[in-house]
Amino acid sequence: MSCPIYSDSPDLLMDFAAGKLEWDASQKMQGHIAVCSECKAGVEAQTTVWKALDEWDAVPVSRDFDARLYERIEKEQSTVWGRLKHWLVPQGGGFGWRPAMGMAAVTVIFLGGSLLKVPSSPDISTNIPVRMEAQEIEQAERALEDVEMVDSLMAEAPKSESQAL
Repeated sequence: MSCPIYSDSPDLLMDFAAGKLEWDASQKMQGHIAVCSECKAGVEAQTTVWKALDEWDAVPVSRDFDARLYERIEKEQSTVWGRLKHWLVPQGGGFGWRPAMGMAAVTVIFLGGSLLKVPSSPDISTNIPVRMEAQEIEQAERALEDVEMVDSLMAEAPKSESQAL
């Protein structure tokens, strides 16, 4: 028999301790417990729990328990928190307002942070277009000089070709 603790059937130990196994399965388990100290300790612990539960006497409930319980429920529901809790806390599953309230808080914090005016550094962008404008003028002047030089070279080129012939 494989050890129930390490296999997929640990419920066998509980069933054995409760006396729910059939005779042949119970005999196999007794043979296994004789050689496996872990299973023996598990069965002994479970047997101790079952015995303690069998010996335990429940405290009797008073006759006015239900009346006091309903009175407390009514008292809590009549308070402001009791009415709010009814709307905020889901009863028996479903949608609750807790996630919606959390998302609303996050949204308020995000919007508040984005609407705050962040102190800005001095605006240096006004100097950049002036500098760029000066650079563009110099580049344009150089380009015109280059075009004039190419034009003068082109104008001289036909003269020199005619002289070479």
